[in-house]
Amino acid sequence: MRIRPKLFFAIGIMPRCSLKNLFLRLLGWKIDKSAKIGVNIFWNVEVVNIAHGVRIGSLNVFRDLRHVCFESDSSLGNLNWISASPVFGNLGSDSSIKLGKRSVVTNRHYLDVSGGFSIGAGSALTGVRSTVITHGVNPSSSAQETRMVTIGRNSLIGSNAVIAPGATVGDFQVFGMGSLISGVYNSSFQLHLSKKAIPTRSLLPSSRFFNVFDD
Repeated sequence: MRIRPKLFFAIGIMPRCSLKNLFLRLLGWKIDKSAKIGVNIFWNVEVVNIAHGVRIGSLNVFRDLRHVCFESDSSLGNLNWISASPVFGNLGSDSSIKLGKRSVVTNRHYLDVSGGFSIGAGSALTGVRSTVITHGVNPSSSAQETRMVTIGRNSLIGSNAVIAPGATVGDFQVFGMGSLISGVYNSSFQLHLSKKAIPTRSLLPSSRFFNVFDD
């Protein structure tokens, strides 16, 4: 096992202190002196940029990420799982998370960022147990693919939301608890409360996924 991942792991589980930030900077991460980083697990995380006033709680897991960027005064709570599949990373997928200025991700969320996840300035992923997925099976090819999830500025996502691969939320929008967010939402100043799945388009019977188990 390589020494460098072990060092980041050991430093990550140190209590929040200025010495911890210093050690991370010495290893090549860009960590502002004012950042507050709790007890967390960092494993196989490449590039990290933590700006002024960022707050990261404790017991979060960061795994197999190419880039972590937290802009000024953004915040991550506790017990979040943020990871990407190494397979997609090796194929050139984004495998990154970006929190804009003053944005918030609260507690106990699951974020698959294989295809990339970005939340804009002043936006919030609130409550608990929301799921962000950025990869899935394309029925036409029966192959896995990644698609980035983007949330614009000053938008709010309620608790227990499910955000599908490729979802794009524009600025100034609110999604209620339990929302299924799939597709593109461009209209600003909208409240979304429906979570019912509805048919959106037809699929070809010849799609490979429907014929995988044919003799």
